[in-house]
Amino acid sequence: TAKVLAMLKRNMASPEEAAAAAGEEKEGEDAATNEKPTQLSYDQLSSGCSRRTAAGVFFELLQLKNWDFIEVDQEEAYGDITISAGNRFAERPPSN
Repeated sequence: TAKVLAMLKRNMASPEEAAAAAGEEKEGEDAATNEKPTQLSYDQLSSGCSRRTAAGVFFELLQLKNWDFIEVDQEEAYGDITISAGNRFAERPPSN
């Protein structure tokens, strides 16, 4: 779970980071070219992985959702899952 959360933090902006970036744009500064997105796609995240790895990541995403580290949304059955930062995204995961 900690590895998946660390990977999400590397690739996705927290709400605080997104707000700070928006504030910089309003002040007339150019946005960074490597700005992180606020949402990730599970299809993109799991592309190139084995089915076993993709299933393991999916399970970890459910655990992170249960602990409020991320939010997940799926528009339709069998559709792509959108992952975004949850209330506790900036916190460290519990170690068990």
